[in-house]
Amino acid sequence: MHNRQNHVCSLQRIVWRNAPKEGGFTLLELLVVMTIIAVMTSMVMMVRSVPGADKKAEEEGKRLKVLISLAGEEAILTSREIGMQIYQEGYVFLVRADDGKWQNLSDKILKKRAFPAGFHVELALENRQVILPGEGDRDRKPQLVFGTTGESIPFKLVLHGLNGYHMTLSGNGRGGMQLQRSGKS
Repeated sequence: MHNRQNHVCSLQRIVWRNAPKEGGFTLLELLVVMTIIAVMTSMVMMVRSVPGADKKAEEEGKRLKVLISLAGEEAILTSREIGMQIYQEGYVFLVRADDGKWQNLSDKILKKRAFPAGFHVELALENRQVILPGEGDRDRKPQLVFGTTGESIPFKLVLHGLNGYHMTLSGNGRGGMQLQRSGKS
């Protein structure tokens, strides 16, 4: 009987060793996969929460629309012409001094501003393209002037953001403006 028991035990060991493994995963393997999925999900959520190229172009377009409207209103309220000079790297608001020369406007809101890195602009006045100077090349002459009655010259300002997104701000010369998101160019 003892011999038969040894034979059965050795037979069980052979069958156990050569038996096909089950198709499941170990607990450790499942935990590793779940951790990888959690890390990748959190990375995707972080990337989505950072403003993308289209969002930055839209924000800058909205800012420009508000600031240009404010400059027009300021010209009416103060009975002084307000100018806006746009150059390749940014823009500055100007006021005409008593001697007729343009000076930087000393205002906390209508101040000199730079475009976000990687952005560039195109300006057209009365459907004619304007070549914008670089910051070092600029003089103190505005391209846009807001008169004391709120009028200005019709303009089209295209703000090109990163990855081809751009916003177009159009002014009709009577204070009305339209901002359009143009998507990828």
